[in-house]
Parts: sequence; structure tokens; C-alpha cells
Amino acid sequence: SFPSGHAMTLTGVLAPIVIAWPATTLSAALLLLSMAWSRIATAHHYPSDVAAGVALGAGLSYPLARGILAYW
Repeated sequence: SFPSGHAMTLTGVLAPIVIAWPATTLSAALLLLSMAWSRIATAHHYPSDVAAGVALGAGLSYPLARGILAYW
């Protein structure tokens, strides 16, 4: 289904973590890439579904995380 809920959820969780702790960027990227690959490799999603999920997850969580962390 479009977009990938797995990609959206994982991106939404990882984005604030990476913003708060930049040292986790590589680990987060590897986790996200492995999840994206698994969704495509098992034919549960097309690459566009995963890309849209990542974009929506980042687009929703990034501004919220930046706003929250500005007051933290």
C-alpha cells in the first residue's frame, strides 16, 4: 500500500533521535536502509512506496522534533 507505514513510522521515530543525538546518524541510516530493503526485497512495497513513507515520516517528525528540542 502507498505509502509504506513501516518506513513512515521508523523515520518518524529515528528523526528526533538523530536530531537529539547526532552520533546516532550512521546507526539510524543503516537501520532505515535495512528496513527499506526488506520491504522492497520481499515485494511488500515498491521503492516509491518506501520513499514516500520516508518523506512523510521525516516531513512530519522533523519540524516537531526541532520545535520540542528548542525548548528542551
